[in-house]
Formats: sequence, C-alpha cells, structure tokens
Amino acid sequence: MTGVAVRLQLVRDRIAAACARAGRDPGSVRLVAVSKTVPVAGVAEALAAGQTLFGENRVQEALAKMSEAGPEATWHLVGHLQKNKARHAAGAFELIHGLDDSELEDFGQSGIGFGTMSNPFGIGTGNDAGAFYSG
Repeated sequence: MTGVAVRLQLVRDRIAAACARAGRDPGSVRLVAVSKTVPVAGVAEALAAGQTLFGENRVQEALAKMSEAGPEATWHLVGHLQKNKARHAAGAFELIHGLDDSELEDFGQSGIGFGTMSNPFGIGTGNDAGAFYSG
C-alpha cells in the first residue's frame, strides 16, 4: 500500500467509526480528496487507491488535472467561484461549493450548467457578509 492509500484508509476508517457512533450509513458520506497544490501524480495515486472524488480550489489548476486524471475522477470546486472564472468552470465540475457573487446563481441557472447544485454551501471567514455568497 502506498502512503496515499494508507492515509485514505485511515480517513475512511474514521468516517466509518463516526457514522457508527451517529447511527448513520457510511455509504451516505462522500469523501472529497482536495488536491490543492498536489501534482497530478498524487491524484493518480489516490485514484489507484479507489478515491474518485476530488476537490480543487482553482479553476485553471483543476481543468489541467481533469484532463490528465481521466474520466474516472469527478471534481468539485471547493472555495468560491469568481465571476471571471465562471465560463471556464461551467459544466466542468460535479458541484461548485460556493459562489463569489449572488449574480452567479442566476448565471448558473441560465443553462450554462454548473452541475448538480442541490446543496451548495460556502463559508466566509471574514466579517464582511457581502464578501462571500452562499447559495
């Protein structure tokens, strides 16, 4: 087992234990492996260990990794999507976790295709409530 595979198994074991304590089905939890700053070789190693869902916080970096990782990987955009990156992100991600601007919600519903956004969320860490939109 590789180092990534070992770490993934440890996380999966912790998820299973937490689910057991909560009386929740572990199959209802989706583990998003965030590949921020990780080269595509690390993504490939995680894929080999059975991890198929990845998160990236930069659209351009994600698009490059998507093309190299192949179709077995699915991707979430974690963090918030900025208006100037919306056209590049549209249709590329299974889920976009947050939007930078409330106008993007309308943009996503206009047929551009932001993927399945049944429960999008975002977390702002600053004091400016208008600095981050959560749909």
